[in-house]
Amino acid sequence: MTWSGGFAYLENKLRQDYCEDAASPDCPDAPKGTQLPVTPRFKANLTGRYRFTLGDFDAFAQGAVVHQGNSWSDLRDADRAVLGVQGMYTIVDLSVGIGKGPYGVELFLDNAFDERADQLFTTQCSVSVCGGKPYIYTNRPRTVGLKYTHKF
Repeated sequence: MTWSGGFAYLENKLRQDYCEDAASPDCPDAPKGTQLPVTPRFKANLTGRYRFTLGDFDAFAQGAVVHQGNSWSDLRDADRAVLGVQGMYTIVDLSVGIGKGPYGVELFLDNAFDERADQLFTTQCSVSVCGGKPYIYTNRPRTVGLKYTHKF
């Protein structure tokens, strides 16, 4: 059995006010202490892989989980008010495989629980120019597949 994983906790905040145009009466566009965009404060992953023999074959079973905390798509307060926060999500991937020598077959199930994760909110251009109709990019839905490998 092999376990691997990692985690990150980030203090991802502005150290000073952000002004897109210092002469603007709306400055700051993002005050000191604002969480940086596209970067969650917490992200972690854990993978467990169990290797075993099945007759004359090498086999494995594997599970992986990835968790990501909330994040923002934009730095500016005005755009955040329109786009909103990207929620946290957890994705689970599973796989089993068997092989002998250079040949192998693997059955996989990615995003096993069909979690719909909003990974990016964006607009065609700045919210102040184009308005607030965001495009939402999500992760791939549940995917089942079969892989065949041949090592040369």
